[in-house]
Amino acid sequence: MSNFIVFDIDGVLIQTNGSFVQSTIKTFEFVRTMYNKPAKCNIDHISFLKSLGGFNNDWDLTFALLTISWDYENFDDNDLLAILKNHFKKDNILPKIEITFEFVKRIFQEYYLGEKLFFEMYGEKPKFVLCKGFIYQEKPVINFCNYSLNLENIGIYSGRCFKEAEVALRAVNLMPLKEFYFTDDSGFKKPDPTPLEKMFIINNCSKMIYVGDTLDDLELVKRARENDLPVEFIGVETGTYSNQLFESVKNLSFAKMFQDVKVYLDSIT
Repeated sequence: MSNFIVFDIDGVLIQTNGSFVQSTIKTFEFVRTMYNKPAKCNIDHISFLKSLGGFNNDWDLTFALLTISWDYENFDDNDLLAILKNHFKKDNILPKIEITFEFVKRIFQEYYLGEKLFFEMYGEKPKFVLCKGFIYQEKPVINFCNYSLNLENIGIYSGRCFKEAEVALRAVNLMPLKEFYFTDDSGFKKPDPTPLEKMFIINNCSKMIYVGDTLDDLELVKRARENDLPVEFIGVETGTYSNQLFESVKNLSFAKMFQDVKVYLDSIT
């Protein structure tokens, strides 16, 4: 068995098809309508940004969709895709607009978490959106009670914030993990390989595996290997954007694809 396994959460341990996508779409529509610029986005626009890399965090992605399209009053689906493509042909800098990242993040979280969980996490009620929360559509991909894995050989590196990560880890019976996990609010964002390097040193590893489902996850492993970290990549097909991995993983000696995390764990235990 591998010396140390680090898991992503969304699309790997938790099936998030729909929850983050719907939160992005609803936030995009809500904010534009609020400023009298009604328009829609869809999974194709989200997938395009994901394919570029650098948009692992869905708050960043939603904000990018809004800022890039902000000066366009009316457009259809094809128009928006062209707007996004034309922007990134020129540069990667997002335009400055009248709304802030924190405002967009709040709207997203109100949609994603719903009234009850938003209050539990932030200590206040939602201001703009009253709903159950798309997070409740998510389902565990795996139950770690079915595997005799040593928790001391498991780590987490996820774009979720700490509290959201804990909700997910409890759902798959992977708590507690002590200090061996890094989330969005730990100060690191994928594809920064620093958390992998820290876990490698802390655990005196001889080999590390990272299990992910996006191009940013693969880029994370590539950067870690450039820093001479002996880490391999396992991609799973359960993520919303995992289909983008197939061509990128081909012919890479340090990367493999599996149907899901259960199939991967069954192959090594």
